[in-house]
Amino acid sequence: MRTFPARTSEPHPPRGVILVELMVVLALIGVLLLVVVPNFQGLLESPLEAETKRLAGLIRALRNEAVLSGSRFRLMVDLRGQSYFVERMSQSGWFIQSDQEYLRRHRLPESMELKALELMGDTIRPERNLKPVPIFIDTSGAIDPFTLYFKYQDRDYAFRVGGFTGKVDLLSDEALR
Repeated sequence: MRTFPARTSEPHPPRGVILVELMVVLALIGVLLLVVVPNFQGLLESPLEAETKRLAGLIRALRNEAVLSGSRFRLMVDLRGQSYFVERMSQSGWFIQSDQEYLRRHRLPESMELKALELMGDTIRPERNLKPVPIFIDTSGAIDPFTLYFKYQDRDYAFRVGGFTGKVDLLSDEALR
């Protein structure tokens, strides 16, 4: 008599990955990349690029806020302290803006050194100036034209801002000659 193996009720072990599992794994990888990649891009950006973007963004924001709110601002550049901060005009005088992070005092990274500020035809150097220097932004959005000179990795740079247009340029030592 012939015998056949008994059938069991256990299903066959899976032989591969089903499509739903593959889609879940790919979705999780996508979410992780969305969170992680922007953080790594900030690490790849040099301090020079980061500071240029920060200062240009601050100037744009101040010009917009001045026009929209009808307020006067001044960007205070502290050459000795290697920093800058924002003040706003109120009825009682100038006061430091500290309600938002980007308006508070910001110190430049150690790798950057402020060398001079050219404002309205005058060149101001840290060794001759004890107080922060004001750069005014009026209610029309016009800003005092200025050039901020600094050194980064043994090279000279200039951050130049136009007056009414507010055009921002970063010039390297080759362009400064």
